[in-house]
Amino acid sequence: MGDANQAPENDAPAFPPDNGQYELNDFGETVMYFSQPEEDTEQSPQSSRGEPSSAANSSGDADSADLPAKIDKYEIQGLLGRGAYGAVYLGFDAQLDRQVAIKVPLLNTDAKTDELLVSEARQLAKLKHPNIVTIFDVGVHDGNCFIVADYLQGKDLNRWIAERTLTWRESALMVASIADGLAEAHAQNTIHRDIKPANIIVMERAEGFTPVLVDFGLALSSASGGRRGEIVGTPNYMSPEQAQGEGHRIDGRTDIYALGVILYKMLSGELPFRAAKITDLLRQIIDEEPRPPRQFVHGIPEQLERICLKAMAKSVTERYTTAGDIAKELRQLVRETEAATTAPSKPKPKPQVPKSGIRMLIADDHELTRFKLQSDLEKWGHEVVAAEDGEQAFELFQQEKFSLVITDWMMPNVDGLQLVQKIRATKTDEYVYVIMLTAKAEKHDIVVGMGAGADDFLAKPFHRDELNVRLRAGIRITKLNRELTETNRRISRSLEAVIRMRQSCLPSSLPDAPGFKFAWEHKPSDDLGGDLLNVVQLDDRQLGLYVLDVKGQGMPASLLATSIGRVMSPSLDANSVLVEQDGSSMPRVLEPFEVARKLNEQFAWAGRDGQFFSLVYGVLDTHDGELRYVSAGHPPLIHQRANGTPEVVGTSGMPIGMIADSDYEQDSLTLEPGDRLVMYSDGLTDTPNASDELFGSARVLDSLTRLARLTLNESIRGLLSDLGKWRGKVAATDDVSLLAVEVAAGR
Repeated sequence: MGDANQAPENDAPAFPPDNGQYELNDFGETVMYFSQPEEDTEQSPQSSRGEPSSAANSSGDADSADLPAKIDKYEIQGLLGRGAYGAVYLGFDAQLDRQVAIKVPLLNTDAKTDELLVSEARQLAKLKHPNIVTIFDVGVHDGNCFIVADYLQGKDLNRWIAERTLTWRESALMVASIADGLAEAHAQNTIHRDIKPANIIVMERAEGFTPVLVDFGLALSSASGGRRGEIVGTPNYMSPEQAQGEGHRIDGRTDIYALGVILYKMLSGELPFRAAKITDLLRQIIDEEPRPPRQFVHGIPEQLERICLKAMAKSVTERYTTAGDIAKELRQLVRETEAATTAPSKPKPKPQVPKSGIRMLIADDHELTRFKLQSDLEKWGHEVVAAEDGEQAFELFQQEKFSLVITDWMMPNVDGLQLVQKIRATKTDEYVYVIMLTAKAEKHDIVVGMGAGADDFLAKPFHRDELNVRLRAGIRITKLNRELTETNRRISRSLEAVIRMRQSCLPSSLPDAPGFKFAWEHKPSDDLGGDLLNVVQLDDRQLGLYVLDVKGQGMPASLLATSIGRVMSPSLDANSVLVEQDGSSMPRVLEPFEVARKLNEQFAWAGRDGQFFSLVYGVLDTHDGELRYVSAGHPPLIHQRANGTPEVVGTSGMPIGMIADSDYEQDSLTLEPGDRLVMYSDGLTDTPNASDELFGSARVLDSLTRLARLTLNESIRGLLSDLGKWRGKVAATDDVSLLAVEVAAGR
């Protein structure tokens, strides 16, 4: 801002005299001194913290009683601080009911200069960035320019650092965030010119600790600055061009130099240059090289030292071109070292943290919060992948497998709420537990988050112990879900094996009986059922036909059906109950009533366990068309004459396994050429529709009558089609089995 290229006649740097204007503050920094009463030494968030300041007016000799009552529309509630270039007041905006910080530059100005300062202050007000203080208003009051900014109640960077021990990664990410703010200011042609810890306020926001650049006073005063020979700034953080009074050479790289000094101090705890006299300090900045921090601080990566020293290069052309470049390199270094620590390496002698077996995904757009969160989780033994926002997180979620997701609510592109909705809409092998980090603590917000699919919430800022407790709860649920999923998989595998066994008892091929045609259909229910049917060759002229239905559902019913199917096998099987092996060359085919008795004896144990089954079994003589049959609690047969008219025939007996020593009777009928016979399970007649009305025997007969002109296969399939239309969207709760035989018309 201002004429940065202006070069007045006086080319000699104006070193300030060693006359007591400067002294060391509590942080070892050389600052300009203004005398003030002891009671006013406490500094505010907007003041130059750690620098002596005055509660006086611009002359420096008044007390708080001399504070103005108002500046323009703002009530003055106190003096926040006073630095070399301005005084900062605590004001109150009655219209918006908020406190503000009001800075009045200490310049001898005229109307033209005030107009220029106001114009440049308006330019500052255009800076909208989370790492730059927000300017609300600007104007001229009683002949003095003033700037109204957000009142930040945080701690300056010096005091914030003094209260904690930072890792080099935390320092790098903090400086990267400051660089983000500088990059935005430089993009708007604004140079701060006084970057130092006192002008960086660290705010504890919902997303974590955020550095905010304040006090662009020197940027404003560049209207009268930017001249050769003038020295402006805070000595320890001045660039060589500032120290030499080369104001005409100042650009964004001057701020980058000061940022390098801040990084140097955060890494080493020391300033690169210190001297008792201001002239000696400025000459060190101009002529001497800083001591590389790795010479006296262990554990700093060589690449980080290179970044720091490059930012502090004596020559402007050897520094980073933009603040964005240094931010990018710092973050890249942190990411690379994090990746290196998670890569396979040789076992270290110190005990390793046991792995939890839980893979986690983090989504947070705040770099420092994301870094600390990932560090804590990895220390606790979890495998962690971090994403910069919800969009990147969902891309990772689709590519990789995660058991637990921790996401911030407020993020660009895809926010946390949208991310949770996308996760819940994605089919996964196991349940994914989601914890949302949010400053939204209202009941309505929690309801919205839970409705989207979040499992738990953690209010920001949060303590790592609270996070650990919430994680343990989530991990317990995740592991229980994992165990349940594995149990379900084992059950599913067992069910699939049972289904395969039962299907092996269904007809794999139909007997070749000249003059006879067979058709069958088996439609399993949504649950595992117990229906079975088959056609078996008993001897050279007789066939066995049956349909059975084990009552109940699930694995017990299906296993019992499979056991029954094994013994109702062809005559070559020694365990068959359909024939009697008497040692002769030809086994005797048992009559249907005998088969029913043997089954009732053999499966009496099933009745004791509460299981039983119905059965219709017939022996068909292929020479004369006679069918001898028995019914044990089963739906009757349907005999459809060649003219297409069906009728119900059958006998009634007790289901197999229900009562011991039950007696069974058999009947017979003769199938003439063109006749059809249909056996079925009660799943056909007992299927309900949406009105809970059963399909019933009458509808079965009507369908068979209507379908009589079709082939046997088409007729059976048509009957099932009618049943499906009747049922509609109602779930199939029972198996449906159909077995039909037709005598050829020309037989």
